[in-house]
Amino acid sequence: MALPQLKLRVEPAELAKLADRLTELGYVESAVAELLGLWDLSQMDAKELPGYVWRCNQDGSQLARVVLLFLMGEGIPTEIAGKLLGRDNLNNLLLCGVLFRQSGALYSHVVLYPCRGHFYFTDYWVTGGQQKGQVYELGTDSYVLARITPRHQSQRALDLCTGSGVHAILSAGECSESDAVDINPRALEYTAFNAALNGVRVTTHLSDLYSEVKGRRFDLITANPPYVPSPDSEVLIHRSAGETGEEVPEALVAGLPEYLAPGGMFSMILEYPILKSEDYLDRLGRWLGEKNGWGIAVLSFGEKSVDKYIKLHMGPSEDYNAKFESYLKSYHEQGIESIDFANVFILREAHDHPNWKVKEKTFWPNRGITQQITDWLQSQSTYLNPDWRPDPEWKPNLSSYYKTLWRDWDHTRGMLEADDSNWFPGDPLNRDESELMSMMRGEKSVREIRAAWTGSEEEFMQSFRGLGLRFALV
Repeated sequence: MALPQLKLRVEPAELAKLADRLTELGYVESAVAELLGLWDLSQMDAKELPGYVWRCNQDGSQLARVVLLFLMGEGIPTEIAGKLLGRDNLNNLLLCGVLFRQSGALYSHVVLYPCRGHFYFTDYWVTGGQQKGQVYELGTDSYVLARITPRHQSQRALDLCTGSGVHAILSAGECSESDAVDINPRALEYTAFNAALNGVRVTTHLSDLYSEVKGRRFDLITANPPYVPSPDSEVLIHRSAGETGEEVPEALVAGLPEYLAPGGMFSMILEYPILKSEDYLDRLGRWLGEKNGWGIAVLSFGEKSVDKYIKLHMGPSEDYNAKFESYLKSYHEQGIESIDFANVFILREAHDHPNWKVKEKTFWPNRGITQQITDWLQSQSTYLNPDWRPDPEWKPNLSSYYKTLWRDWDHTRGMLEADDSNWFPGDPLNRDESELMSMMRGEKSVREIRAAWTGSEEEFMQSFRGLGLRFALV
């Protein structure tokens, strides 16, 4: 079956009226997820499609009808569609090839995802990404990158492997310039269409990664690259990056010294192989190849065993067992022990700033946490710098990410109770960290706290850094 073609046959301002109407109807990911009985919209499973349709029909609301039309592949009567979306929007969608009529009902050639107040047309999610040129649906990786990437105070943004353009469009709403790159021409057509839908401007480039933006530097670079390790040459390029799964991610990281501006940030979502031979932070540092002025932070959302991962990504086969064995053999030869779902942040610091690297584990978010990520990255940059010393006149206090400090009976351990806004799990504090935290109530300066501290200077600084790295201090 041929993939659909979207054509912008109306003025962008006319298409953007659809976004206004969808906003009025409450078409946001949290509301759609609740309607479908999901913790997050990205958890939609093709096997559960009949249940989703049943839920929408049982609900019968305007939102449910929009979901049936734009996410479930169901038709709705033309008259109802006109009242739901408005006649002008309906005509625009028919003219652009989004909708088509059949037996008195309207159907959509494509799906429409809500994400962080914006909307994105993609090819259908139930097809599993098996057609050449297919524009990838918004999966968990797309949503997580959108929800955790800080985009404020950036002037020039670049989104690589852009697909439907979700990250370029989010950047366009915050940055003065937003460029989108993909090797798939259909992806760039969807990006341009979605940019018009969301009322922003994005410059698109048919390019193999950085090749068409040579000579330029960007304050923000985002990427949701191919990452599935695969020995199968038939796996599509937008899903696999060779047997290691790291050919594209390595090229992206290696290009940062040339393309990331001073003070800039790189944010990449992916699933990376955990290897016997080399730690991932060390691998990223080797790809980057810089001795000073960079920070690397990996936010891990959980590992999968190789057998479970292969089942999720292998795709159909006439000889399933033989293909499965070929994947297992390839993973074994590559030394892949498991696969981790994570986001990689790389910051370009001042040239004389010592390099730093850190890995943190949490669970992936179903809402935006960009401010907390900003604060977390800033805390890592500050407190992992061996030259850092606190201002003696600073009066530190517990940050708003925590409610209180709990200590055990003999004060040998402690725990910071996280506030509801804190997406990171609380880590136990050791004796010194607990003691130092108990002395910080915003009343005493660092000078006064140090004078009352009974331990050594080294213990004092180590405990201070431990609290700072948890972004517990303000």
